[in-house]
Amino acid sequence: MAEPSAYDIEQDARIETIESLVTAEYQPPAGVEYSFPVANQGITSTQYQQMQLAQGTATIIRDRSYLPYALVGHDNDSETNQRNTLMLRVAQRSGANEAIIEGFYHRMTEDMELPFPPVTSTTTYYVCLTFDPRRVKDPSGPIRVEVYPNGVPSSQGQKHIILHEVTRKPNQLLSEAVRQIRRPYISPTITAVSESALPDPEDVLYGTVGVVRNGGQPGMADLVTAEGTRWYNLLAGDWEQVSLASGWSHVSSRPVQIRYTVLGFQMRGSARNEGSSNATRFGTLPSGYSFSSLVELGSFVLSPGSSLQAVEIEGNALRLRLNQHEYRTDRVTFDGVIIPHN
Repeated sequence: MAEPSAYDIEQDARIETIESLVTAEYQPPAGVEYSFPVANQGITSTQYQQMQLAQGTATIIRDRSYLPYALVGHDNDSETNQRNTLMLRVAQRSGANEAIIEGFYHRMTEDMELPFPPVTSTTTYYVCLTFDPRRVKDPSGPIRVEVYPNGVPSSQGQKHIILHEVTRKPNQLLSEAVRQIRRPYISPTITAVSESALPDPEDVLYGTVGVVRNGGQPGMADLVTAEGTRWYNLLAGDWEQVSLASGWSHVSSRPVQIRYTVLGFQMRGSARNEGSSNATRFGTLPSGYSFSSLVELGSFVLSPGSSLQAVEIEGNALRLRLNQHEYRTDRVTFDGVIIPHN
């Protein structure tokens, strides 16, 4: 390429003096109030930030199988302890970590090695994404990964997403330090008329909340969240089957089941006596369902002509309290049973 002539150099100098006039930044209207954007006009960084604030402040998780901003040791404890560092990994499938703070976005495309030096007193290190408004015009952006000992700064308008906490004690190897995941994430909300109308959970952001209208009936809605390959109900757990004692069987297509709900433990289904003469225990609740005190579910009509009898739960045992000669009942039905939380 030919060297610039004296004329070229002179013209470049002249252009530099008027460049600010040619590329003037957009200036919002003066006055006590205004709205934006204005058709065919630009926006300032402050206006852009305001437009994005409704997105929230958190990380963005595309895939539960490959979580972003994971903090891990090196290939072996020896290297971790020798270097006194941990690795902040990028999400493997997307090849990037993503987050938003105060309307500005962060993107990280390579693993980072972070220092956690030895301490003379118990120290908690905070691994953060830090937004610093003093860096809004920095070409690399205002958000950086930072590690702070014993607290995060809040001066100068700094905002943070705490990704991890690492608590290290004196004379403790880094591989033995306690790590705690914080890493909040964005959870968008979508609405569907039925559960079958929800999109594939892998096609939305991890943690997306779905409002299921149940046919559009007023006041009738479930809340579900996308986690991995399925939608999980936020208001109730999965139905789990009760194990029945010998001589009892589940009624076909209506097994006795229990699940956790916000109102209490809900039961449904029916059990049939197939010849048991045991007038007390007839079932065992699934693992995780146990009551510290006796729970009486109420009185049931056990068979035509039978008197009302009580159904009880003690610990994880489901039992009937029957009259001496009424143990050969036809069936017991649990539809509509709600056991309030202790």
